[in-house]
Amino acid sequence: MKFIYKSVFILAIAFSSCNQAIEVDVPMGKFTNTAVFDNDDLAQAAMKGIYASMTNALSTAPFQGAMSGPLGLSSDELDRTSYSDPQQQLLDNNLFPNNSSVTGLWAAFYNYVYQANVIYESTERSTGMSAKVKARLMGESRFIRALSLFYLTNLYGPVPLTVKSDYAVNGLLPVSSQQVVYAQIIEDLNYAHANIGDDNIKAGNRHRPSKWAATALLARVYLYQKDWVNAEKEATKLIEQSAVYKMETLDNAFLVASTESIWNITNAGANIYTGEGSSVGGNATSNTVFRLTPYFVGQFKSDDQRLVKWTKTFTGTTAPFKFKTLSNTQAGAKAESAAPLRLAEQYLIRAEARAMQNNLNGAIDDIDVIRVRAGAVANATKNFQTLRFASPLMTQPELITAIYQERMTELFAEFGHRWFDAKRAEPQDLAAFFGTRKPTISQTDAFFPIPERELLYNPNIKQNDGY
Repeated sequence: MKFIYKSVFILAIAFSSCNQAIEVDVPMGKFTNTAVFDNDDLAQAAMKGIYASMTNALSTAPFQGAMSGPLGLSSDELDRTSYSDPQQQLLDNNLFPNNSSVTGLWAAFYNYVYQANVIYESTERSTGMSAKVKARLMGESRFIRALSLFYLTNLYGPVPLTVKSDYAVNGLLPVSSQQVVYAQIIEDLNYAHANIGDDNIKAGNRHRPSKWAATALLARVYLYQKDWVNAEKEATKLIEQSAVYKMETLDNAFLVASTESIWNITNAGANIYTGEGSSVGGNATSNTVFRLTPYFVGQFKSDDQRLVKWTKTFTGTTAPFKFKTLSNTQAGAKAESAAPLRLAEQYLIRAEARAMQNNLNGAIDDIDVIRVRAGAVANATKNFQTLRFASPLMTQPELITAIYQERMTELFAEFGHRWFDAKRAEPQDLAAFFGTRKPTISQTDAFFPIPERELLYNPNIKQNDGY
């Protein structure tokens, strides 16, 4: 693999990347300025450099729209509004290894992994930092690594497991099985929870992860691993932090000050608008980057306020509209922030985990937290009702179907949830899951191809099946 990184210290570490994977073109010692990591303030600034790299490249940053849009096309959420060959490949589930989304997501997430490894190793060696800041930064870097590995293995399947910053070793790593990658993710998240501490839990100050962000991601990881007991356990830990994390109204869910946010993404520069909104929703009064598919729009009940408040319809097109602020000069605009981890997902995780353990009443209660926020009522004259009122005697299979439906209407156009849900649904059969909506999809499309440059530079990895 070859991922060229150039890095300089100017108060903080400014990481940038070009081209492909994990090999670097500068000796390792050039990256680690000992003086930086012997000072709390400078080390904190170095950590912030990772978050800056998540926001500065709007067209290629996964948490700035470069993941939500492409994965929405891969699933049945989104359609393109104008032709581009890379987007058509995603829509047709006919990806080439040089597709810009394939190469861009791989590059971005391995960039974050590399940066996290450098921060972790440099902080671990430090003798001048305070114990609290040292523990926090080591935990925070492990969280970023776990987050990145989570997306890498869910996008590409078995991937190189890079837990060191040694580019000579990383450049020739074989892939590790998903089981091994997930074990590392779980280890990292438990470490992060134990070391990050309680900083950054105040609403409006959640741009860096707290220990509860590690818990939230761990709940998702256990869900994906079908470890229902631990998924419920971790989600419950988070939900019980009710003095800190609360469900917001639909209008306020994505504000910077939202109490629903567990971890949110800093906007580029001093922007009050999000890269997610700009890249996925676009200008939802005249033109959009993507539109919602007719099938997807049809999944909402007309009384569901998410259809009213989180989508926008004009000239026959319905588009995602979760983010309302589209410029810094917009009249009456409020500062917004995209949230890869938010409380609503934790209720959905716990609902599914409970349903899988046959705690159907508990699962219905959790789903109704989400539905009531969206306008569901216990009223036979309305078409959007609470599950407790509408279907109190649901069977387990019926309830699991309802949970997937609720995930669809709650988490749409957010960081690939629908695509990942389709892949983990039982039975694992993408053709059956999507039916006529994806007539050419096959099970080998579950994983993206390994970028072609990776195969050229690293003889120890092989292309995924089907490519």
